[in-house]
Order: sequence, then C-alpha cells, then structure tokens
Amino acid sequence: MSRPGSSSAALPIAYVVLRLLIVCNWLMGAAILALLVVIPNEQWIMAAFKLSPSPEAERLV
Repeated sequence: MSRPGSSSAALPIAYVVLRLLIVCNWLMGAAILALLVVIPNEQWIMAAFKLSPSPEAERLV
C-alpha cells in the first residue's frame, strides 16, 4: 500500500485530462448545435423522415 504522506502523480494528470475532455466535449456539442442551426437542408430532413414532397411536409420542415 502507499504511505499516507505520499501522493500519486497519476491523480493530477487524470484531473487535467478529465478537465480537458470536458472542455472538448462542450466544444464538440457547440459545434454540432451550430451545424444543426446553420445548415438545415430541407431535402435531407425530408429524406430522413421519409416524407414525400407535399405542402404539409414542407410546413413540417
């Protein structure tokens, strides 16, 4: 077992890596949200929901 006075070097490294991954996760989420807001394509959305072109489908999109 480890001595009570000593600390492992892995804990600060794990803390920094975890914080870095949290920041990267937030940045990727923001990027995905920006893409969803900026680049909505009507044809892609209609194809994803298997909608045929009609006034009701266009109103939905």
